[in-house]
Amino acid sequence: MSVPSACTTIESGTKSASLGNCAPTTASRDREQAGARNGQPTTRDESALRIVDEMYQPLAAVRTNAEAALRWLARDPPNLDEAKQALECIIGNSDRAADVVRSIRDLIRQFAPVAVSLDISGVVKDPLR
Repeated sequence: MSVPSACTTIESGTKSASLGNCAPTTASRDREQAGARNGQPTTRDESALRIVDEMYQPLAAVRTNAEAALRWLARDPPNLDEAKQALECIIGNSDRAADVVRSIRDLIRQFAPVAVSLDISGVVKDPLR
């Protein structure tokens, strides 16, 4: 997948998801607003869908492997090797989900707003000069 340099990519296993343009230009904001007015998906919408997909896959795999482990343990006699293998898959998939969350958190921290002090009198006086 080709990702422009202004985009951030979250990689999880063999898949990656672009979080879109993190520093939107005026033109991209205008396109996004026009798309939102027309009911078309925006870059932000598409990014959210990619993130949801990245989270859904490992979580669905965790559930599937947990159900399999329960079936292996419910057998008479229980198949402990298969149950152990399913539990190891759960650990791997939960790690994948945690990696996605960690990447999103890091991205948000990278672009978190920063409070700065501002001399309002200077701002008001400057245009009057």
